[in-house]
Amino acid sequence: MQIEKTKEGDIVVLKISGQLTSVTSPELETAINGVLETESNLVLDFAELDFLASSGLRVILSTQKRINAKDGALVIRNVNKVVMEVFEMTGLRDFLNVFQGNRQISGSK
Repeated sequence: MQIEKTKEGDIVVLKISGQLTSVTSPELETAINGVLETESNLVLDFAELDFLASSGLRVILSTQKRINAKDGALVIRNVNKVVMEVFEMTGLRDFLNVFQGNRQISGSK
């Protein structure tokens, strides 16, 4: 897994590529923790994410809770079909702000 950190205006974007597994999820958690020390809004770009394991879901849910506590926003964008199926099967699609391109496909509108 690789994580590329960029900014779009004043929003931090973490672009995740590869596989988010039990081995790689601590690396993502560390990157997110660094962002949330100073920011309350975060975009996770999954355009190049090939696989999402349950440990990755745990990191995403933990991040969502932390951001909610800061009255911020977490956006997950460019979700492919495989990752969206994981969100749908676990019932998390309705709790996360998921976008495909500029179109919001789940979460609060």
